[in-house]
Amino acid sequence: MNTKELLEKVFEVLNKSGLDYVVQNKYEMMPEKIPSDIDMFYRNADEKRLDEIVKEVARATEMIIVQKIANGSRQFAYMLSFPAPSTFFFFQLDFYSVLTVKRTFKQLYDPAEMLDRKRFYKCFHVPAPFDEFYYMIIRRTLKKDLSDEHLIIIREKFFVNEEDHLTKLSSLFENKLLRIVLQMINENDKSLFYENYNMFYAHLIKCAKRNRNIIKWVKHLWFIFDNIIPQRIIHKCGMSAVFLSPDGGGKSTLIKNIQETCGGSFHGTEVKYFRPRLLRNAGHYKIKNQTAESDDNPDPHGRPINGIIKSLYRYFFYNVDFILGTWFRVIPMKIQRKLIIFDRYYYDYYVDMKRYQYNLPDWFPRLFSFMIPKPDLVFILDAPADILYERKKELSLAEIERQRNKYLNLALNLKNAHIINSHQTLEKVTEDVTRIILSNKAEQTRKILY
Repeated sequence: MNTKELLEKVFEVLNKSGLDYVVQNKYEMMPEKIPSDIDMFYRNADEKRLDEIVKEVARATEMIIVQKIANGSRQFAYMLSFPAPSTFFFFQLDFYSVLTVKRTFKQLYDPAEMLDRKRFYKCFHVPAPFDEFYYMIIRRTLKKDLSDEHLIIIREKFFVNEEDHLTKLSSLFENKLLRIVLQMINENDKSLFYENYNMFYAHLIKCAKRNRNIIKWVKHLWFIFDNIIPQRIIHKCGMSAVFLSPDGGGKSTLIKNIQETCGGSFHGTEVKYFRPRLLRNAGHYKIKNQTAESDDNPDPHGRPINGIIKSLYRYFFYNVDFILGTWFRVIPMKIQRKLIIFDRYYYDYYVDMKRYQYNLPDWFPRLFSFMIPKPDLVFILDAPADILYERKKELSLAEIERQRNKYLNLALNLKNAHIINSHQTLEKVTEDVTRIILSNKAEQTRKILY
């Protein structure tokens, strides 16, 4: 399905649903191209109805809903994806009942008149020229950014019906600001916008105050407690995924690919080696002769084993990082809708204590595993030992075989573990992992959909 077919199906569903909507901006490129996100004002629908419409969009386009984000009272964003995209894919539908921008501009713009005057364009509804003209001034003021291209659009929309638009503007702008806007349009001079920016900004403040009332404020406050807190904090929008394997499993290359294929379904990705790294390596705290795990370790078993005291210190020091780092680094990133990827994790202790220079018994990490926060997904990359050995000969074939068996046994004891055959093409391995991550993300999102 090409882009044009995809967007035509999306708007076919929206049009058939009876939703009263209008695409705010960037509509000229559609349906041939997908904008960064599709912003729409809407009315005559509650949250449940929006969920139903987006579910139907997903069915019609064979996509899955990977994110639902409550941004404010009756303001929702939905991110959709194909089950296993091979490249970066970003598709977001944003629905606004009113334009609210942070605390200063609550209830800034009521789209009722824009919806009343909407027109049909290609396969969707767009604003009438005046509403597009006025809304662009609002948006450019919010961003403090008026380019030559923006001014061309403003002038073009104004001159569609100059007399009628002047009448409408007279009821919106004070005389002084109205003169500046007309001068900017007639002289094609964007510098007037920046020279008089304070007046444009004051106009937005006035609009926000005019639209604000106690009933709307109470509804907004209730929405935060009833929607945003449950959907952002209790049901976090982000995920954490751990990748494990003996040396030669192909973690590093796969992780780079996953950042590409899954990146469009999250608001960014973060890669961590082994632990959250809220704390620095133990050696940075000036404890004599302290060494720490490294993500660049060409000789995993070549470093000397620590003594028992030093091993215990390092082990519990890094456990503190797993705990505090999860609370103060990983969880906030999940609330921010990020995908956090770990190249190795605490589970590595079960397989190879020597890599981390610990002089501790094999059962020791399991004894304290209850302390360690559990990731959402664990991927164990598996291949025959001789294949792994050919890829990376830093360890003996016998050691790789031992580690491989340990990782496979680990997978049997972790409910969220997935064994991935890494003796396939990189494209197939990437597809398998991408599909699992996105299907789990879609299942997570399903729990907050009506």
